[in-house]
Amino acid sequence: MYYEEWTKTKLTDSDDPEEDKRLVFGMVFSFKGMINSMSPEEATSGYRKIVCGSFILHCFETLSGLRFIINTDRSCDNLQDTLRHLYANIFIDTVAKNPLYRYQIGENIVCPLFEEQLHEYFSLLPGFS
Repeated sequence: MYYEEWTKTKLTDSDDPEEDKRLVFGMVFSFKGMINSMSPEEATSGYRKIVCGSFILHCFETLSGLRFIINTDRSCDNLQDTLRHLYANIFIDTVAKNPLYRYQIGENIVCPLFEEQLHEYFSLLPGFS
């Protein structure tokens, strides 16, 4: 897991990034279970975004089960291409293929090259700089 805040204007009740990560993980896990149990067909593509009253969770899940999630305000457009780029061009190159970094599924990502390229990419996107 990797957690980053760019332009968050409101502090959460917990004011604890670890608690925020647990809450998002729990919600996404529960939501996926609900989709799988309520879907009349085999759910193969999952979900792409969860729209709430004041925010949107944009979701991208790889075939191997890795999930990339961005929480934005409701004015933000669809971020599927952004999430796909994050996975295919940043995560794969800086984490998965990096011989100097050993990533274990379920652990926090602590890779300076990943963070550097992630910040560089998001600095070019409107609303994240």
